Amino acid sequence: MNLHSGARTCPASRALLVERVREHGWTVTRTAEAAGISRRTAHKWLTRHQSEDPTSLRDRSSRPRRSPNRTPVEWQQIILLLRRTKMTGPQIARDLRRPRATVARVLKRAGLERLKQLEPREPENRYQHRRPGDLLHLDVKKLGRISGFHGHRITGDRSKRRVGAGWDYVHVAIDDRTRIAYAEVLRDETAETAALFLRRALAWYRTLGIRVRRILTDNGTGYLAAQVPGYGPEGMTGRVGVELSVDQGRRAAERAALNALGRIHEALGGFDRLVGLLHVAGHVASADDFRHLRGTKPE
Repeated sequence: MNLHSGARTCPASRALLVERVREHGWTVTRTAEAAGISRRTAHKWLTRHQSEDPTSLRDRSSRPRRSPNRTPVEWQQIILLLRRTKMTGPQIARDLRRPRATVARVLKRAGLERLKQLEPREPENRYQHRRPGDLLHLDVKKLGRISGFHGHRITGDRSKRRVGAGWDYVHVAIDDRTRIAYAEVLRDETAETAALFLRRALAWYRTLGIRVRRILTDNGTGYLAAQVPGYGPEGMTGRVGVELSVDQGRRAAERAALNALGRIHEALGGFDRLVGLLHVAGHVASADDFRHLRGTKPE
């Protein structure tokens, strides 16, 4: 039972009212004054009280006992039957010559106010690798640094403010199978910091007997490669569609891809250790209205 903010009585206080009148011999006037209610309200609860029924002192529903103008059950069943054929509410109202508001109420009461609710719920897309170390999740949480004094969330005082306190970065690694986590609070989220954190995390997991085979990250700045060093002749400069033609842009993109492969070859000492490439993203500077290449956006 939900009591409104101005309620003077509740089931417990009503039971006390009945007890004072019927067992202790208090008058209705005295009992009403003690409870802060009117004599009429006191008489109402005395009349409703039934010793064998504990629910007699609870608030009744405001819904009427009879609703002669309510939509007949037969019409409701027809509306729901048409709804399951994926007809919209206005279409059902038009075909049955019923008010749209009536159809909408029937559909909402049945939980079918949206067409997507007719579709079966997709199963939860959960996965868990079979062995510890098969997949390691990496992420970074950026938190405001607390320095000098407590913030307004603790003190409630917004008048004090520290400018330039900076941020702390919580680097987290979680094993997909065991959910064993390793975390460090570091000063930034640069690629070098992320790489050193990963090295320490891998060493810590090895002490637990876990050999990491795969790593999953988001597109955070610390996990994405920056500009790949050039190999061969000087690269072309300019925007495609302005200083460069489409053919020149394609040749520049091919050269960038070769540069990336050369960088990988140099870092690994050969392609024999490369299992596969999941995704390589390239960015091309172009004119604002350039749309000649599929999937291009102005840079």
